Amino acid sequence: MGYEFKFVEQGRTHKAREAVQASFFTNASLEDDSHAFVRECIQNSLDAKSSVSQEVTVRLYIGTLPSNTETVNRYFGPNAWEHIRAGLDTTLSSKSLCKYLVYEDFGTTGLVGDINAYQQEEGNAFYYFFRAEGQSGKKQGAGRHGLGKFVIPYLSQIRSFFAATVRESDSKCLLVGQSVLRSHSINNKCYTPDGWWGTFDNDGFQKPIEDQAAFLRFKNDFNLNRNADQYGLTVVVPYVRNDIELSVLLRNILSEYFVPILSGRLIVDLADDKIRHIIKRDNLISLVEGLDISSSDKILPFAKLAEKSINNTSIKIINIPNPSKQSAPTWNKENYLDIEVIAQIKDSLASANGECIKIRAPLTVKCKTDNTSSDVYLELLIEKAKRGTSLKPIFVRENITVTEDRLERIGEYICLSIIEKNALSTMLGDAENPAHTEWEKNAEKFKNKYEWGPSTIDFVRLSFKKIIKALSEVDDDIDHSILSDIFSIDENVEPEDFSDIGQSEGGTKEKKKDKINVRSHKVQPPREYERYYKLDKIDGGFHISGQGKPASYPRRFNLSVAYAIANATMSKALDYYQSYDFSLDDTQFKYDVAHEELYSLYKSGNKIEFVVLSPNFSLAVTGFDNQRDVVVRVVQEAIDA
Repeated sequence: MGYEFKFVEQGRTHKAREAVQASFFTNASLEDDSHAFVRECIQNSLDAKSSVSQEVTVRLYIGTLPSNTETVNRYFGPNAWEHIRAGLDTTLSSKSLCKYLVYEDFGTTGLVGDINAYQQEEGNAFYYFFRAEGQSGKKQGAGRHGLGKFVIPYLSQIRSFFAATVRESDSKCLLVGQSVLRSHSINNKCYTPDGWWGTFDNDGFQKPIEDQAAFLRFKNDFNLNRNADQYGLTVVVPYVRNDIELSVLLRNILSEYFVPILSGRLIVDLADDKIRHIIKRDNLISLVEGLDISSSDKILPFAKLAEKSINNTSIKIINIPNPSKQSAPTWNKENYLDIEVIAQIKDSLASANGECIKIRAPLTVKCKTDNTSSDVYLELLIEKAKRGTSLKPIFVRENITVTEDRLERIGEYICLSIIEKNALSTMLGDAENPAHTEWEKNAEKFKNKYEWGPSTIDFVRLSFKKIIKALSEVDDDIDHSILSDIFSIDENVEPEDFSDIGQSEGGTKEKKKDKINVRSHKVQPPREYERYYKLDKIDGGFHISGQGKPASYPRRFNLSVAYAIANATMSKALDYYQSYDFSLDDTQFKYDVAHEELYSLYKSGNKIEFVVLSPNFSLAVTGFDNQRDVVVRVVQEAIDA
């Protein structure tokens, strides 16, 4: 075929650099790098939907190429491997087995735009995908930062990928490849990180291949479904990481894109050489039910609630009246949560048929930069859940899930907000970080752009928490299930235990028990509460286990962890916890679990939650700074089997 990777020699005016853009997509909300890949690629495909298509179809396929074959050497010759080894810490070579991942979308426009453009140009998807960093041609849609594409080479052990696009604008079929390594040197010559596989003008300007024979060979080599007359984009990631498996991709697709799939806007074809799943609206629920229990429990309640909303089944709509005057939106009794609204919400949720509700809260979005004003609704879905359930609310903005790490889990309710394309969605998109997992008030595209912008972010983020809190405050009958994961106590539930591990930084060992104010119709006689666990300090962490005492099982344990602060109580130390201290779902933390007795292990930030079946459970957590002491607060309760 005659094409090979070429790297640009670094001159005096070039910066030496190591690509770090993929680090924007590593946080507590994303379980692994394939999670980021699924989120970013499918989001881009949905944003690129053709106006003549009914839905977008995405195909992911995992295949392998034998080592040192003609196919491998066709794309990675000796010159390419020399640069890869110089620009990465890798032992891979043409003699290594090549596991690869194919991503294809259909029903999209492909990468349209002038392939010769080398400056920012509105609507030029080809330029933004291949020639730009930190720039995005999207003013609407999920992606805004121009960084999502970096998850593609990051999934490759040699930081490389190939792409074929058939463009709706001119029906051209283009083929190109790229590598994103580090600045590196070969034979005393320094090179920039970026390599290009394709054709080159006399001045070295990189251009894609427009050879039909080359595309057909590429199609056969990597088992593509795309034909030269099917619009869209195909990406091939060679030497994909070994932890990229079909089961992981399936879980990530179901957790992130259940809303567009159930809406009929997205179909996903997921396969390897042995298994194939066609994920669509008719079988999504059954596929979620087939996941492992931990994953299914996190996804299924929201998927079923979204299905009811999309099909308009058993949904009671509650329209909140417009506020008396336009101002920064706030959840309070005067504007959004008056007694009548709360009573209506409470009665609907308590109905015998288990009705779920959709609350429509009116908002005005004012953009100061273009002097526009739009009246929109924030739609909130709430459904009662079985006792013992504790889930974080989920927000889906224009098909992509915004997980918001700072959100608290809410007991006994399933809370979901689906925000379709409108002025509110645009505003929230401007506030999102590159990974689309959080809304940031200081985001460059958001700051000072909107009237009441920060207040609106808080209004959306805290919506479910404020509503559930208002329900508990006006509950004349004292519903003990509201926020039961925090406050509830019954004959099988103990009050909060506060147990510290080690000594504070000042050298004083602290132990404290706080009283809990339990509302009741009558004064209860004092009762003895027993601790059904043992908490010990171990090297680099702590160990919690059962004591073999008879008690009601299963039981839930909620742990809050922080570094000790000199001369401060445990509560104060927990209050001062910040995400930069540590996050318990980082890879540095290890969890030694007796799996036969402990399940539904959840960890995020400084919180750990799990359920045990008997007093014989054991959990050891390590990975903390050995130079600092750790405090652990334990809340335990019996739950229904």
